[in-house]
Amino acid sequence: MTEPRLIYLPLGGAGEIGMNMYVYGYGESGRERLIVVDAGVTFSDDSSTPGVELITADFSWLIQRRRQVEAIFVTHGHLDHVGALEFVCDELQVPIYLRSLTAEIAISNIRRSDDFTHFFRIADPYPSVCAAGPFSVSFLPVAHSIPEAAGLVIETPVGKIIHSGDFRLDVSPVIGEAFDEELWREASDGEVLALACDSTNALNRAAGLSESVVGPNLQQLFKRCSGTVFATTFASNIARLYQISAAAGQCGRKIVLLGRAMTTLVEAAASANFLDRLPNEISLADARQLPRNSLVVIATGSQGEERAAMARLASGRKFKGLAARAGDTVLYSSRTIPGNETRVAATLNAFSRLGVETIVDPKDRYHVSGHPNQPDLSQMHRLVEPELVIPLHGEHIHLAGHAKLAEENGFEALVASNGEIVDVLAGTILRGESIAPRRCYLDGRIFSSSGKFLKTRLGMARNGVVFVVVRMDKRGRNLQDVTVSQAGLPLDDSESFNRQLASDCLDVVGTERLRRASRSNAYSKRILGFTRDYCRENIGKVPIIRVVTIRG
Repeated sequence: MTEPRLIYLPLGGAGEIGMNMYVYGYGESGRERLIVVDAGVTFSDDSSTPGVELITADFSWLIQRRRQVEAIFVTHGHLDHVGALEFVCDELQVPIYLRSLTAEIAISNIRRSDDFTHFFRIADPYPSVCAAGPFSVSFLPVAHSIPEAAGLVIETPVGKIIHSGDFRLDVSPVIGEAFDEELWREASDGEVLALACDSTNALNRAAGLSESVVGPNLQQLFKRCSGTVFATTFASNIARLYQISAAAGQCGRKIVLLGRAMTTLVEAAASANFLDRLPNEISLADARQLPRNSLVVIATGSQGEERAAMARLASGRKFKGLAARAGDTVLYSSRTIPGNETRVAATLNAFSRLGVETIVDPKDRYHVSGHPNQPDLSQMHRLVEPELVIPLHGEHIHLAGHAKLAEENGFEALVASNGEIVDVLAGTILRGESIAPRRCYLDGRIFSSSGKFLKTRLGMARNGVVFVVVRMDKRGRNLQDVTVSQAGLPLDDSESFNRQLASDCLDVVGTERLRRASRSNAYSKRILGFTRDYCRENIGKVPIIRVVTIRG
């Protein structure tokens, strides 16, 4: 019998911002009892995952050990922590511990018809404890850019781990629980084996700001705006929505929500008793009747999403009866997530062409981050005093910067990327047991752990596609005809290209007499090679080529 061990495995979130999924295990090697922390998504990028709706961490490692999984714990309601919950739960079928607002958001984002909410267990905050096999887990409230965020106090038979979740050291967050230093000090009392900690802003040396500083700045801005103000922020930032609404009212303006995500999140906050309704909110019908200088529109699309309200408004056409005009103001009360810069810039340029003033906030006047900067991380290190700091939630440069900061503060630190299993007690990575990190994709109704289709899709997008249909006789022995069609090629006369390639294919193979039984396969291979060479010579690139053989 081997000694029990305590392990940590990031499946997602330790190497990118988003797609968070972490595993803790305790027990004999290979027989550990496991808990999962968070099940998040990231969103597709047209340059690498065109057409894909959602991307999650590959959790096949968990599926293979489903009988060892005790429970799932969700730290808060952002989609990069909760968006994959239905897919993971469909496979693991275990209790899901989460707080009430997180549950409401999870329910509002269900994409399939299967109801998995009977697995939900609504958790009370620390010192309440949720038992899961050898683990006792408490939800330790933190301030973040969404209410009811929490870190986790994970008690094990060999010691305590604190998983920070996403947090900000904010004692006046406007809506939601403030960061309670004394509560965290109490929860950290005694030996803390490891602090697994948010690294998103680990390279930012400035002190973090409170959400409460934003409201007065918004009021000053709205006072000087002459037309309609179109403001966008993260739909889940309930405190920001409230502050925009309150500032609008102080300037004699009404507000209207535009976009499904906005209304869904406000309804979820109301269901969880965080918000009755936004101050000064009116209906779309009433908003259409107001003078332009009496309205603030809070719209979805802070990340440049093509179908969101901001992109629709930037087109210059009416959306839900509202339109942006010269003299209006667009405010991005948000941060652009890395990877979305091009889409956001396109939206801003479209507004600018309409004569709309665009305001993106580089100096934290109208937006503050929900994550800790370096001074906040240092304060957290000193507060918890862990034996080991494990950076998570960030790209590798953020994890490495956080580890360096922890070491400068006098703490041991270990960077573990996605797929690397950590022996927490030894403070080392188990190289021989680590796994290759992969991803799963939601494309339409299909949820797949294979990304092979993306190679073909990208090839079609970059190089086009050519279809060659080869018609054989009924016995598949003699070639009768070739037909060509194509798409995505930069041709002025595509019909001429199709006819010429088809004719040349017939000339190349039409007179061949093959003695092998599988003549159709031989013809197909010959035509594939010829078409590849023909395209390379005539258009300078090789598209995706598909040769289809039919008989009759």
